[in-house]
Amino acid sequence: MPSAAHTHAGGIHPLCYGHYTEMRPHEAAGRLVYSCKERDCPVQYTRPEGYFLDVQNRPLKHLPIPPHQYCPNDRFPMYLLEVNRKQHFRLWRCPKCSVIQVDGS
Repeated sequence: MPSAAHTHAGGIHPLCYGHYTEMRPHEAAGRLVYSCKERDCPVQYTRPEGYFLDVQNRPLKHLPIPPHQYCPNDRFPMYLLEVNRKQHFRLWRCPKCSVIQVDGS
């Protein structure tokens, strides 16, 4: 079954690229950061930076290097919107212009 993120009231809800679960938004250092809900997962996402690992005070698990998918229109960091592991594809969306891009994994 595919995993999918949802968009609510103009906001985004990216998926963790390690667990394929919806990330939760919170404020950190005056900016909106999305973090994986899974315990001890260091995956985070921000609109201007894209995906990154927050390893401060967390054990680093064996996760792939954060993906860096950029919008073909404005080069803004895209977020993982949907994953279908059976069909081996990932759907990405730009948080700035909403363009969608598909890649095989």
